[in-house]
Amino acid sequence: MKHIILLITFIVTALTSQAQWVTKVVNNGIDEPYRIAYCSNTAKTAVLKLEKIDSMEVAFYLTGGYHCDESTTADLGLTIGQTIKRYTFSVYTSEDKRTVFILDNIYYDDETIGDEFFKDFKKCSKLSIRINESHCTDDYYQFNMTGSVNALQFISK
Repeated sequence: MKHIILLITFIVTALTSQAQWVTKVVNNGIDEPYRIAYCSNTAKTAVLKLEKIDSMEVAFYLTGGYHCDESTTADLGLTIGQTIKRYTFSVYTSEDKRTVFILDNIYYDDETIGDEFFKDFKKCSKLSIRINESHCTDDYYQFNMTGSVNALQFISK
């Protein structure tokens, strides 16, 4: 009986400790406080982040790794049930090449793709991202999307 309880405790802990969205208000004492939400990929090498820019915009970007190109494309696969919905976005990198900006505004970035992507983003259980590089090796990331709807609700407050 002791072993069964220990096994159940281990399984529950393992399932709940998977990458989940973390929310927080950032107050650096200089700028107005702002909201962020983020989750680590399954390999703990990158972070997917939502950051409230102003009352109407939420930036969606990826940090981690090194990306050679200043601008390139990113392929995103959103797992919804047994279906994978695929999207390709033109992306750009930060000066230090460690951040890839996927969407300037996850809510309204594109009238057609953006709206559909946003709806799928809220429903997906897993998000796979490939950053397509021209000189370096393509980078692959996978995220558990547990709590993404709560993260979006927190950001939009």
